[in-house]
Amino acid sequence: MDDNTAVRPPRQPPAPPKDRTVHGAVIAGACTIVAALIGYLGLPAVATPPTASVPTETVTARVTVTATVTREPDQKGVGATPGATSGVPQATSLPSSEGWTPEFSDVLTLEATWTNFDRFPPAEGSGTDVQVVGFVGGVYLKAWQAHTMAAVPAGAAPPTPVACGDLVDASAPDANRLTVSAGDRVCLRTDRDRIVLLTLTSTSSTGRDTSSAAAAVTVWAGPDTPA
Repeated sequence: MDDNTAVRPPRQPPAPPKDRTVHGAVIAGACTIVAALIGYLGLPAVATPPTASVPTETVTARVTVTATVTREPDQKGVGATPGATSGVPQATSLPSSEGWTPEFSDVLTLEATWTNFDRFPPAEGSGTDVQVVGFVGGVYLKAWQAHTMAAVPAGAAPPTPVACGDLVDASAPDANRLTVSAGDRVCLRTDRDRIVLLTLTSTSSTGRDTSSAAAAVTVWAGPDTPA
């Protein structure tokens, strides 16, 4: 190399554009300011996304309970089944009448011992009101007192207690016996002014003191019946 060859100085890297340098300084300063505000106000640096609310629904359950209750016989004996005869239709007709209250309705077996219809339920062997007496070929009902029993005419409608009382009042003053068979109906007035309707369903003649009769029995208490 000769002395006349000029040595070129090293090339300097180009300076960054003036406006880009300014923008970077502005951004850095803004970040510094925001960080300072967050620290001053105590705000969290990371935002927590809102929690979605889940709607709730109230469900009401209804339960139906079915119970079967068996009614006990009351004090007056309505609904009781003393002396009930198996296979014999039950007494269901209770004709109503003003001032009269049905107290007893069931099928009973009447025998040679007396049946008292003033007791609840009607009881045998207490001295009143009717008994069954057998004879050759049939049975008859015997009332404790005369003029307290009468037959209901065949084919007549079920009598009310008032109609039954009228039949008894119209009976013979000394009558106290009625020959009966299945299907006959008899009205009876008790010592305590109750009215009884007997509908005979069967009879059994086995002797004077051993015969019997099954009857659907309805007993009413009236205005003059003692409490």
